Amino acid sequence: PLFALGAKGLISVASNLLPAEFGKLCALCMAERFREAAELHYRYLELMELLFCEVNPIPIKAALSMLGLCSEELRLPLVSLSETHRQRLRKEMASLGLL
Repeated sequence: PLFALGAKGLISVASNLLPAEFGKLCALCMAERFREAAELHYRYLELMELLFCEVNPIPIKAALSMLGLCSEELRLPLVSLSETHRQRLRKEMASLGLL
């Protein structure tokens, strides 16, 4: 929505997981192809919401770890993603073909 109001970029946790897709999303917005951008946005909306189910960066580190891109090591006071959220995140990532 901010692109439609003139934004020129974004800071996105999800782009760490899906850099090409979020690059495309930004390009579509900057080309004012908002309908296509919205379709892409809604495709990944559940995933984006799950990446904030616990304090950042816990969920994104768990997701990247599931893909073997980093360790899930965290420093206190952060703790590992809860098993309930881990299962939901894994399920959503699998449904998007990421796992």
